[in-house]
Amino acid sequence: MNVVDMSSGCYSLSRLFCFMATGRAERAGKISDKSHHTIMKSGIVAAALVAAGFASAADLERESRENAAVVAPALPAAWSDTITAGFQIEAGIAANPGNPSNGRNFGMLYTDYANAPMLSQIMFGIQRPLDPNAKGYDFGFVLQAIYGTDARYNHILGLNDDMINNRNQLVPINLTVLMHLPWLTDGGIDVKMGLTPGAMGYEVFDPAVRPFYTFSYISDFLVPFQHIGGLATWHVNDTLDLYAGIDTGAQTSFGRNDNNSLPAGYFGFGLNKLLDGKLTLVALSRLGPEQSLLVFPNANSLMRSWNDVVATYKYDDKLTLAAEANVFYDGALPYNTAYGLAGYLTYTFTDELSLNARAEVMRDNTGVLVGNFMNVFDYTNSIRGLPYTFVGAPAPTTYGEISLNVAYKPKIDWAHYNLPVKTLQFRPEIRYDRSLNGTAAFNTGTSQDAFMFGGDIILGF
Repeated sequence: MNVVDMSSGCYSLSRLFCFMATGRAERAGKISDKSHHTIMKSGIVAAALVAAGFASAADLERESRENAAVVAPALPAAWSDTITAGFQIEAGIAANPGNPSNGRNFGMLYTDYANAPMLSQIMFGIQRPLDPNAKGYDFGFVLQAIYGTDARYNHILGLNDDMINNRNQLVPINLTVLMHLPWLTDGGIDVKMGLTPGAMGYEVFDPAVRPFYTFSYISDFLVPFQHIGGLATWHVNDTLDLYAGIDTGAQTSFGRNDNNSLPAGYFGFGLNKLLDGKLTLVALSRLGPEQSLLVFPNANSLMRSWNDVVATYKYDDKLTLAAEANVFYDGALPYNTAYGLAGYLTYTFTDELSLNARAEVMRDNTGVLVGNFMNVFDYTNSIRGLPYTFVGAPAPTTYGEISLNVAYKPKIDWAHYNLPVKTLQFRPEIRYDRSLNGTAAFNTGTSQDAFMFGGDIILGF
């Protein structure tokens, strides 16, 4: 331990200055006790000032470094640096113990092949999404195509309606230009134009995002799939969004490839951050003629209306609840209407494991909306107005279904294997369908109900 020599009146940094001052006075022969104390005090004050100077310099240097770290803005990413490419594969099976003689799971479109493995889709694309924090003008795009059995139901007349005459087909599904326009309010207006997915519904087309392999009745039969046109979303404030759009029709294009000569379009609203930020609601309506002039000479006056509401409630990080209600009207169909209600529950146990449940009731008053298109181009032919083969229910039917699955996303260090895998997901699923009014609609018209088990695997790069 260091011992301080208090008798000298000098210690630590002040000791140096005290000795220097004392030495000068003694050499001059002018030192006394009083002057000695004065010199000692002067040395201490001088040392304190120098020490304070060193501390201030250190503080200034540190503060300068901290301010530089806070003030210096991060360089924005170049527009081209935000362009990404992706490649995703989905394959699955919808096994049916009833073994229907026509090989179809009744009331399903995308998962209609019973007891047969399906390459549902290989999706590949490139995109540059809009910056969600953009305050000025911003532009992006989405270019996507799929190959597989799903493509049978995603044709656009005149664009991709006869590319491959096979169960597995190739179609573009998204050729969209994106724009953010800083107009009217702080949130501005977002616009998408081109070949775009339909705006309605809870279950989106990307299997990695939607909860189930099989689709609900609402998603298969009561919402439009694709359009050529535009949709604008005006972010009025943090709570309210307004929607408006116009297009050539559901899965049609221009000229003779529009099955009638009038457009259709969307309008509606969205409510965000309700109930302490846990609840969102989107209500959309769509109106326009959709029947073909080849079948109905008065098709332009036969209005079709879709009306859909989706509410999503995120209770906490584990539990999410959702509900969808839909009312459908077509002036060309007998009895005109169909309507449905579906509820969803997702519970996330871990980052790897979650449980999904869906319960649905759907009424088809027409008796001809729900069913199976038997050949690979039948669905497209039905839009164009050409002959097609369709197996429907024997009478208007009320359908009920309950679906359960487990989504498992194993954690694997793909970099260790030098593989650029972004998504790996296994989703075993069970589903029970029933005619609630006694119609024998399932298993080639022999049963009032049907049981399905299977699921899918999703691998994305």
